[in-house]
Amino acid sequence: MNNIYLTFFLILISTGFSQENKLKGKLTDKNEKALPFVNIGIPMKHIGTVSNENGDYILKTPSNILEIDAVVFSYIGYKTIKKSVAELKDQKGISIQMETEENQLDEVVFETKKLLFNPSSYNEPVAAFLSGNLESAVLSNNFC
Repeated sequence: MNNIYLTFFLILISTGFSQENKLKGKLTDKNEKALPFVNIGIPMKHIGTVSNENGDYILKTPSNILEIDAVVFSYIGYKTIKKSVAELKDQKGISIQMETEENQLDEVVFETKKLLFNPSSYNEPVAAFLSGNLESAVLSNNFC
């Protein structure tokens, strides 16, 4: 009977030490439109997730995460947001509104260069192949 109490006590203690917290909420833009697939993570802790197609997220954090640790929300075209774990601890969930980030390139330049084909710069089979003489390329390729 003592073994049963001991086993129950050990299970109770082990689940208490490995307790996870859940940070949850919704991500929207300034028009209250849901932002799907926003990157959410705690830097240097290897913990992260992505919001779903409705902008909802659940970030499971182990008990070793401190309330002062920062949670980072990033999305292409929007400003990155940093909030502490303490700010996000609400059982109902926290709604976070992300602002667009105006980035515009000054100029995009494409350059092309004319490639000069010089068959003598290649070995014999490659030069024959590139010049269209496939029979010579196959015959001169000695693998044995």
